[in-house]
Amino acid sequence: MLVFIYAELQPDSAYTYQKPILTKIKSSFPKVNSLDVDAYSEEFLVSQACQLIEQADRCGIYFNSPDPEISLGSTIRLVEVLIRRQQKNLVILNGEHQRLERLFSNRAQLTFFKNPGEQLLFQYLKDLYS
Repeated sequence: MLVFIYAELQPDSAYTYQKPILTKIKSSFPKVNSLDVDAYSEEFLVSQACQLIEQADRCGIYFNSPDPEISLGSTIRLVEVLIRRQQKNLVILNGEHQRLERLFSNRAQLTFFKNPGEQLLFQYLKDLYS
């Protein structure tokens, strides 16, 4: 199973339902199971995302962080699952987040990229899912 998770770390008041990058990813990779969560997602949704990550043959996750100090909120569970997972994973950080950078750097099972442009992001995803 191929999985892509979009994790939004916006403050609750700044949350938007439209995520253009997620829409493009869904149309470019129709066989990939995708889900979006945010720092305020309910337990059930975060559990579903964690389950998808655990069951995935290949997993990509995209963290959108507008603030380097913003709380991870409920998305911390995704981080925990990714760190424990033995299969290769692709983690993309859009923006700055000091804690995520520390957690994901220097992990053999994680390929971590920070702030790739859209073209490079799609190349990384193409490499992961093909």
